[in-house]
Amino acid sequence: MNEIKYSKLSSNEIPLLLNAIENVLIETEAHDLSGSKNSTWKWQYEDLPTSKSHIFIAKKDSEIIGYYHIPTYEIKINNESFKIGHIQSVAILNAYRGKGIFKELADFANKEVDNHLDIIYTFPNKKSIHTFTEYNQFKLIAPLPVYLLPLDISQLLASRYKIPKILESMFSIFNLAFQILKKKLNQDEKLIELFEIDQQVEDFFIEFGNKSTFRLLRNKQYLKWRYLDSPKGEHKIVCLKHKNLIKAITVIKKEEIFSSTGLVIMDIAYENKQYLQKLITNLPNKDLFNTNNSETFIFASGLDKNIKSLKNCGFIPIPQKAVPRQLNLLARWTNSSINKTLTARSSWLITLGDWDVF
Repeated sequence: MNEIKYSKLSSNEIPLLLNAIENVLIETEAHDLSGSKNSTWKWQYEDLPTSKSHIFIAKKDSEIIGYYHIPTYEIKINNESFKIGHIQSVAILNAYRGKGIFKELADFANKEVDNHLDIIYTFPNKKSIHTFTEYNQFKLIAPLPVYLLPLDISQLLASRYKIPKILESMFSIFNLAFQILKKKLNQDEKLIELFEIDQQVEDFFIEFGNKSTFRLLRNKQYLKWRYLDSPKGEHKIVCLKHKNLIKAITVIKKEEIFSSTGLVIMDIAYENKQYLQKLITNLPNKDLFNTNNSETFIFASGLDKNIKSLKNCGFIPIPQKAVPRQLNLLARWTNSSINKTLTARSSWLITLGDWDVF
């Protein structure tokens, strides 16, 4: 395929790129076609806090047949700031797949950004993970564990399987069990929806992030851009307060997973795991999306030292083979001064907010 040319995207090629993205989304039968809209693309790659993205394309004649996006963010490693690139939307048009073009484009892109970034990370699917590990020197940090809190087991199972009516009533026993495991609020605690990111909220996220060696800088600018300004559906920010002091915060989104509708935990910050459990298990009581509590589950995933504690309040660990889209965190160091012990999963704070899909 010598006629294929690889280059960095120029501003006058953006319409061609958006057309290529639309074609890929149609070919893959993606449930969300907003990625090809100019407004969504601009938000994701131009309006982000750093205002900097590295975008590369594969081009045949005047047609863009492949693309490779790397938006950049500020990360903190201990107390030091670095630049990180997140490999996000990557694809090759169907007619050109299986010809080694993705590998060539990935090689070109990764070599080009080595002089601009300190770290690169990504969450590839199982079809492309070998390209990153075998050819681009990425290291597998860890698969992200997945936890599910069923809110209505009969509806959740009925969305995927045919269940006899006689069995549906039996599942009410399990629903009751989850209600028992739910962490109750005391009289001085309440859940409050937040509609802006103020200094108190920013400070809370920063302080929580400082407990992890590696984390994106979740400051006011990032949180507002990522969640409040997002064109990818509505995000809700909810905090647990004790005597008017914030003890835990979460960002949630309503999504369809496992062929059913539920609440997705996008981001978290908390004082201790007990407050985290109280906040998340009491979310259904708020009916934040005005749907009369039609959500059948709460979905949580990420790398955080206390995420496994969700098992103590009714969340079920989901085997990786049962997860529709497995998330594997891969990273590559371009700055030789960075301590390579960061390949330890315990060094990282990763939430679903790090992923570009929701």
